[in-house]
Amino acid sequence: MQKIPVKFELGNARELPFADGRFDLVTIFENVYAHITPRRARLESLREIHRCLKPNGIVMIEVTSLANRHRYYAAIKLMELGRLFYNPNRLERGEKLMSQASTMKDLPPEKLPRSHWFRPRDLDEEAAEAGYRVILASTVAGVLRDPRQSSRKTHKQGRLVYVLSKASGRGSSPS
Repeated sequence: MQKIPVKFELGNARELPFADGRFDLVTIFENVYAHITPRRARLESLREIHRCLKPNGIVMIEVTSLANRHRYYAAIKLMELGRLFYNPNRLERGEKLMSQASTMKDLPPEKLPRSHWFRPRDLDEEAAEAGYRVILASTVAGVLRDPRQSSRKTHKQGRLVYVLSKASGRGSSPS
């Protein structure tokens, strides 16, 4: 068996310490992408990854679907309704505080740990806005969908897996 050296680097996804066009493939698994909040920060991260990808480079992202569990969907919908009147933690649509946030009273609201639960088309929209094309949308259970079709059915399958492509040539830079 051949040993392959792997170097790990810790950093901010919005300011990657790598040269332009360095990678063929970037993976973001275990719902890490959902913990990049708010939406603006996720878009900055996708754009920074876009910068580091070679032309036609690929990004694979795994996230949790909001429609995965009816009780979570209902709970987040109720929280969003309540946020119309009271939102001291400045949560965005689809966000919830992580359980450990209750022990971090000394942090400002925007620094509290939170996660985003994805609705149909959230990741499609974020990918397009950051300059990617969705080439595959699937679930961990393996339910594939054509990215040009409705995403509602597969979003009910739990964990979503997206494969995004950096377009090459003209128009490949994110806005």
